[in-house]
Amino acid sequence: MITLPDLGALTKRLLYSPDDQFLMTSTISGRVQLWNANTDLSQSSTDLKDQTTSSELRNAATDLYKVSTDLEGHSTPIKDAAFSPDSRFLATAAVEMAVHVWDMTAGGRVYAAWYGPVNCLGFVANDLLVVGEATGNKRYLKITQ
Repeated sequence: MITLPDLGALTKRLLYSPDDQFLMTSTISGRVQLWNANTDLSQSSTDLKDQTTSSELRNAATDLYKVSTDLEGHSTPIKDAAFSPDSRFLATAAVEMAVHVWDMTAGGRVYAAWYGPVNCLGFVANDLLVVGEATGNKRYLKITQ
């Protein structure tokens, strides 16, 4: 079990990577963050006891458990998210009709596109993403590096 520090906003979605290395969180504001799912937070919290205020404690805890900076790009809540089967890619779709794909090994966004309203998305292979639109159409996106 993992306990995250206070994220400062309402968490809307949580998603574990298939290899159990990452936990993705998103808030109602569209903020997407990655966390190290293997951090033992109960032990690490004892390392933070020298912090003097709850604000400093929260900031230190956030720095310990976060894998990377925020995955920027969305300005509205995430509707759906998916990791590729090999956990290399993370895809997110938001209310603003944007789909973003991040490379978890190289870091950074590798793909961004805007569609009509997206209902869902999922990987059908390590590098093949299917996007389900509200119109009933589906699009296949080949992720290349």
